[in-house]
Amino acid sequence: WIKDGFTRIAEWVRPERGIREKQVSDYYKALLQKMDSDNSGDLSGAELRLAVNYAELDVRDIAARMVVRHDSEWFGGSSHHRWRTFLKQMDPLCISYVKKWFDDMEWMSQVEGFSSGAPVWHMHPIVFLNAISQVENKEIIFPFKVKPKNDIDGVWKRYYWAASLSDSNASQAIFGRNRSGGGRKHAARDLYSEPLTEIVAVSDGIVRNISHYYYGTWQITIEHTTSDGRHFYIRYGEVDHASIMVSNGQHVKQGAILAKTGLMINPATGQHPSIITGQTVYMLHFEYYPGNGSTPPPNNTPTLPFKRRSDLRDPLDILREGYRNTFDDGQPSSDNRLPISSLNLSDQGKSFIKGWESFSSTAYNESEGFCTIGYGHLIARDKCENLNLPDEFKNGITTAKADKLFEARVPLYVGELKRTVNCNMYQYEFDALISLLFNMGSMSKAPMLTSKLNQADYAGAANEFLDITNGGVSGLVNRRQKERSLFLTGVYDSSH
Repeated sequence: WIKDGFTRIAEWVRPERGIREKQVSDYYKALLQKMDSDNSGDLSGAELRLAVNYAELDVRDIAARMVVRHDSEWFGGSSHHRWRTFLKQMDPLCISYVKKWFDDMEWMSQVEGFSSGAPVWHMHPIVFLNAISQVENKEIIFPFKVKPKNDIDGVWKRYYWAASLSDSNASQAIFGRNRSGGGRKHAARDLYSEPLTEIVAVSDGIVRNISHYYYGTWQITIEHTTSDGRHFYIRYGEVDHASIMVSNGQHVKQGAILAKTGLMINPATGQHPSIITGQTVYMLHFEYYPGNGSTPPPNNTPTLPFKRRSDLRDPLDILREGYRNTFDDGQPSSDNRLPISSLNLSDQGKSFIKGWESFSSTAYNESEGFCTIGYGHLIARDKCENLNLPDEFKNGITTAKADKLFEARVPLYVGELKRTVNCNMYQYEFDALISLLFNMGSMSKAPMLTSKLNQADYAGAANEFLDITNGGVSGLVNRRQKERSLFLTGVYDSSH
């Protein structure tokens, strides 16, 4: 619709309006050409995201301009020539009312500097107020309106849904636990509930599949897209069939009721399987697939260990984000940021960075032409073919060696961040910045980011990520968006 809208503006040229309207037409035609980076004649989602975040394309200014220059309805009242044609076309009975409405809005003629009536630069008040608002969108909410029975303080806390595999209370509700006698691993996080608890959409999306699932329950697969650019699939499994409120292809809004939690019955025995001894357990089975716009909805496969598609991921970060937004007013459960001196790169942060750097057992030239190996380990600031590779790299390296090289680099970037920044942080904010440093090298390359962090302007600092893309390199645009998302929400998503 953006392409269609810009095209319509470009084509609506009336000769009687003269050169100004032709200039508008030419501007939008040129803008469309710049946005269409592959000259395909169409605009992809990736091209639109790049255009909005790449300042030189001007699209960001069009989409979110705060300072504007135009003739204003706040000047001239009903006598202004701009309303002449409009008023002629009105029902005579309405004209007096509309004129009074225009006159009541007029105030600029009484303000020095605006009284000439010429178009003026001014701050658009609504956009300005939105820009300074401290209210952040809750991109993800929890799939229940109430806390699960297997919450940290719930009646079944021994089966805590957010436990890690290494925790003593890591039950069968946890992603990655052995199932079927070790023949496969659990592909989701299970949220235990009271009978027939309402399940809601965690964000806006489109229903892509509804089908039979497991032991008499059903599943609903939704393709979700958030306003901050994330795209993923959630399979809401083990729901009660009779309670399903949506249909295939339906657009759903965040918070819409999808169905209610279901009760599994083994058809071979007619009995409820033993999940918690002596208890009847209703639940939501919550699966997560990052996906993208061209990825089809997920389905079961024979592929071990999860018997799911390879892009299956632990939904813990999505659920934690939703939990904070639903039950903790959007604030992390650790109420206060920690002194930066007490922080170090977390294991999740390391996995996030490795996901972006990718492993290469042999030396290769990275995007700037520098010889690199392992997880982005720099061998030299020259092309590999120009070097006599050190013996340790000539025959390639193992993942263990790559891990060792990676760990050796971590203290360099941790030290750089602590040397230049002095504000308190959440762990995930710290991890996002270390990921940025792995790619950027030094905080001196991002003076505005450093300045905003030292002023504790966290929202402003998050936006600075989007300007560190080497002029809009698509891979860096994608990485910066995910690092910014991690900085803001704590979601460790390195899919690309």
